[in-house]
Amino acid sequence: MNGNVDRKIEKAYSILRDANKDIDQLFFDHVFLGGLWWLGIALSTLPWILWILFRKKDSTDRLMHAAFSVMLISSLLNTVGVQYHLWMYKFEVLPVIPAYEPWDFTLLPVSAMFLLQFKPHMHPFIKALLFGGITAFIGDPLFQWIGLYDPVNWKSIYSFPIYFIIYLIAHYLSRRQKFAKLN
Repeated sequence: MNGNVDRKIEKAYSILRDANKDIDQLFFDHVFLGGLWWLGIALSTLPWILWILFRKKDSTDRLMHAAFSVMLISSLLNTVGVQYHLWMYKFEVLPVIPAYEPWDFTLLPVSAMFLLQFKPHMHPFIKALLFGGITAFIGDPLFQWIGLYDPVNWKSIYSFPIYFIIYLIAHYLSRRQKFAKLN
């Protein structure tokens, strides 16, 4: 590779490393063990406990398959959004993940799983409208109001079709019947 490009890449990574050190210091000085950090811990654990208690036990594997897809898609999109400064989070549970972990790894997947098992014969578009509407127009503004989320260059209306599609993907994957059997 070109030596000039190598130096530019190394310089960019050096800037990122320094910024990450600053973020880590801010986290440990102002976020860790604070009220919004504990809220993040509660939002990371309580929905999973509720799901364990109230899930359809015979549907666990199917629902978890859908939940992992929601986690993967939402965390990827959330990381891209933070990376491109479309939005930011100010009170992380862990400073090493640029997106808000309770949202991507608990609130969205657990909400999707509960919605998947609630009235299973309801049309998935209606459920996707509910999922998209509640997350985009209630969840996002609520997190903004609390001070967890700052939509720097983003509007809730942009999130709605994304959440709508995420739910439809989860619905589709939750209905799959064929998996290869390992011998």
